[in-house]
Amino acid sequence: DKVRGGATSALSIQYVAPAEAAALRAVATVVRRGQRQIATEITVYAEQPEAGTVVAKALMNSVLFG
Repeated sequence: DKVRGGATSALSIQYVAPAEAAALRAVATVVRRGQRQIATEITVYAEQPEAGTVVAKALMNSVLFG
Protein backbone atom coordinates (compact mmCIF):
# COMPACT_ATOMS: atom_id res chain seq x y z
CA ASP A 1 0.00 0.00 0.00
CA LYS A 2 1.67 3.20 -1.19
CA VAL A 3 -0.72 5.77 0.32
CA ARG A 4 1.22 8.88 1.34
CA GLY A 5 -1.64 10.96 2.68
CA GLY A 6 -5.13 12.17 2.01
CA ALA A 7 -7.56 15.05 2.11
CA THR A 8 -11.09 15.32 3.45
CA SER A 9 -13.59 15.66 0.61
CA ALA A 10 -16.78 15.66 2.72
CA LEU A 11 -17.58 15.83 6.44
CA SER A 12 -20.98 15.65 8.13
CA ILE A 13 -21.33 15.94 11.93
CA GLN A 14 -24.46 15.50 14.03
CA TYR A 15 -24.23 16.69 17.62
CA VAL A 16 -26.60 14.62 19.76
CA ALA A 17 -25.75 15.56 23.37
CA PRO A 18 -23.72 18.20 25.22
CA ALA A 19 -20.15 17.24 26.16
CA GLU A 20 -20.01 19.74 29.06
CA ALA A 21 -16.20 19.88 29.50
CA ALA A 22 -15.97 16.10 29.80
CA ALA A 23 -13.15 13.84 28.66
CA LEU A 24 -13.98 12.64 25.15
CA ARG A 25 -13.15 9.46 23.24
CA ALA A 26 -13.54 9.08 19.46
CA VAL A 27 -13.87 5.72 17.72
CA ALA A 28 -13.46 5.59 13.93
CA THR A 29 -14.52 2.72 11.69
CA VAL A 30 -13.68 2.39 8.00
CA VAL A 31 -17.00 1.77 6.25
CA ARG A 32 -15.57 1.36 2.75
CA ARG A 33 -12.15 1.74 1.20
CA GLY A 34 -11.42 1.91 -2.50
CA GLN A 35 -8.18 2.60 -4.32
CA ARG A 36 -8.58 6.39 -4.19
CA GLN A 37 -11.34 7.06 -1.65
CA ILE A 38 -12.20 6.03 1.88
CA ALA A 39 -15.42 6.43 3.89
CA THR A 40 -15.18 6.55 7.68
CA GLU A 41 -17.80 6.68 10.44
CA ILE A 42 -16.79 8.36 13.71
CA THR A 43 -18.59 8.21 17.06
CA VAL A 44 -17.57 10.58 19.87
CA TYR A 45 -18.28 9.49 23.45
CA ALA A 46 -18.21 11.56 26.65
CA GLU A 47 -16.98 9.95 29.85
CA GLN A 48 -19.10 12.21 32.10
CA PRO A 49 -21.77 12.43 33.44
CA GLU A 50 -22.26 8.81 32.30
CA ALA A 51 -19.47 6.80 30.67
CA GLY A 52 -20.15 5.96 27.05
CA THR A 53 -22.64 8.76 26.34
CA VAL A 54 -22.70 9.45 22.59
CA VAL A 55 -22.24 13.18 21.99
CA ALA A 56 -21.60 13.24 18.22
CA LYS A 57 -21.70 11.07 15.10
CA ALA A 58 -19.82 11.89 11.90
CA LEU A 59 -19.34 10.58 8.39
CA MET A 60 -16.16 11.52 6.56
CA ASN A 61 -15.07 10.87 2.99
CA SER A 62 -11.42 11.28 2.03
CA VAL A 63 -9.38 11.17 -1.17
CA LEU A 64 -6.15 9.18 -0.85
CA PHE A 65 -2.83 10.31 -2.34
CA GLY A 66 -0.21 7.87 -3.42
